[in-house]
Amino acid sequence: MPTSKSLLLERYLKWQAEQGGRKSLREFAKYLEIHEVTLNRLMNKPIPASKQMLVHLAQKLNDPRFLDLENIPRPDPDLQTLSRLWPSLPAETRHAIREQAEKYVTNKETNHENALR
Repeated sequence: MPTSKSLLLERYLKWQAEQGGRKSLREFAKYLEIHEVTLNRLMNKPIPASKQMLVHLAQKLNDPRFLDLENIPRPDPDLQTLSRLWPSLPAETRHAIREQAEKYVTNKETNHENALR
């Protein structure tokens, strides 16, 4: 079973390759948007990552294995995609999607209630 340390090391090496060469842990910490001391502790000390940190790493690195370390439920992939795309959608499109979702839920609830009668 992987540990947060082994996953971080794996992702650090992969990130370096994607960047085209050697990069420092300081640069990796900056990429991860965490303090370099925190990254150093996670990678070099027997201190487990908090659940909040595991969620952050899973999101930042797009690697749900960090969630698995503490049995944190994986987010719905459809919701993740929608959340990722949401800021780039025009306001009118976001409004239309929201209305459609509300209409779907309302109709589904009404249909379910009618079926129970």
